[in-house]
Parts: sequence; C-alpha cells; structure tokens
Amino acid sequence: MKVLLGPLAKSGLETRVGSNFSAAINAALVYYVGKLNSGRPPARIPDFLKVQGDHGDGEGPRTAGMDASPPRPEVEVAVDERIEAALATDAERQGVSLSELAGHAVLVYLAELDLIGDPEQGRPRRPRSFVGPFRRPRGAAH
Repeated sequence: MKVLLGPLAKSGLETRVGSNFSAAINAALVYYVGKLNSGRPPARIPDFLKVQGDHGDGEGPRTAGMDASPPRPEVEVAVDERIEAALATDAERQGVSLSELAGHAVLVYLAELDLIGDPEQGRPRRPRSFVGPFRRPRGAAH
C-alpha cells in the first residue's frame, strides 16, 4: 500500500523512529483503525490537506494564483488486508484517496504520541496536561 506523506509527517517519523518508516507507519495505521472502531473516531482529514482535482499525483492542493506545493513522498508499506480494507472504507467516506488517508493517519498517530509525551529516563510516564477551551489549567479561578 502506498502512503502519501507530507513534510510534517515525514519529519515527525524521522524524529520519532529514524529510518524505520515501515514499522511506524504500520503502527499508525493500526492505531487509526482502532480509533475508527472505538466509537470515538479520529479527526477527519482537513480540506486543506486533500489533494484536489483528478491529478492524484501527490503534488498537494492547487490554489488559484499559487504555485503547486512540492511533491509529497510516497512510501510503500505492506499492510494487513483487514487494516487496508477499513482504511479504504474510511477514505471513500471522506472522499480522499487511500494513500492520502494513510498519510493523515500518520499525523493523527504522531499527534497522539506528542500528547502522551516521551518518558523521561528514570521517571514514570506522565501525560502532558492539556489546556484548551474545554479544560482550565490547574489552579485557575472558576
């Protein structure tokens, strides 16, 4: 299966796993399908990341008055047929190619890893606190 990686996904994989993209991409795809089956699906692929038009060449969206973005690398990985079938169903539902959705799944996976945080040597693993519109930081006035 081909996975279309954008520069952020490629950089994130290089930072997290070095050059073993295949194993990390497989983990990301399995994680994404797990999220689909959990009842709490991952975020949809945003419109600005979709390859627009029928060209499907991985050049990224084309916008009037702007040059096409640089080509996004495609990585070929062996994927379990059940995982690929679930991804294909979601890709069709979202109106994107399978390789685009797979690239998005990598970003979702990297975002989750970032949210969880990296374990520090000799310390127990603790999630990073999330501060956003739905949670107040600890100690904030109510």
